[in-house]
Amino acid sequence: MDNPIVVSIIITGLNVEKTINRTLDSLVKQSFPQDMYEIIYVDAGSTDNTLRIIKSWVSSFNNIKVIVAKGVSPGEGRNIGARYARGKLLAFIDADCIAKDDWLYKLVTTYEELKKRYAKVGAVGATLVDDKVSPKIKTPHQKKY
Repeated sequence: MDNPIVVSIIITGLNVEKTINRTLDSLVKQSFPQDMYEIIYVDAGSTDNTLRIIKSWVSSFNNIKVIVAKGVSPGEGRNIGARYARGKLLAFIDADCIAKDDWLYKLVTTYEELKKRYAKVGAVGATLVDDKVSPKIKTPHQKKY
């Protein structure tokens, strides 16, 4: 049987109880089919209610995994999550970000289009939203395809 998981979303965090609910809520509400992606949360040793919050999500959505790796940096956490990933694509999001409901759909369709033209495809891009700083900040290196 083929692996239906197309995308593995990897989140790392430490004491993110104030933001993780919004992040997970945005991820489980994606327009992309839930049975085609998984969410892997790598916790760096939270001492607040982060793990309790995430475990409540796990009980409701079977596409969420939790890995505890105390003391790891965000980069190390991403690498750990990647080792456990089943998807052919890896998507990284921070524990304080909110994904638009078409985020995964756009990621996968753009990837599929680009891989028809290029041997190797990688992408980085973000729209940062912080209502205390600016309503919308785009990175200067973003390209539209």
